[in-house]
Amino acid sequence: MEAGYDYLLMRGRVHRRFLNSSGIFIIVLGALLLISSGGYYAYAAAARADLQVLNASEQTESPNRLSEVPPAKPLGLALSNAAG
Repeated sequence: MEAGYDYLLMRGRVHRRFLNSSGIFIIVLGALLLISSGGYYAYAAAARADLQVLNASEQTESPNRLSEVPPAKPLGLALSNAAG
């Protein structure tokens, strides 16, 4: 190595600070991703576990029987009664 070029081997203060902070940022980001994905799967497992509670049964007999409902008027008669 020639004299005068050894300053290229030493990293600057800003460069070292950037490398340290970027490493910490990546570790924190990885931890957040692990926590959020674990929470998602835990929520999915808990949501699937209680599906039996959400089942609903249909009534076998409707409250209004069709025999109790008056028949509908034809559309032409209803319009002529409304106009006249």
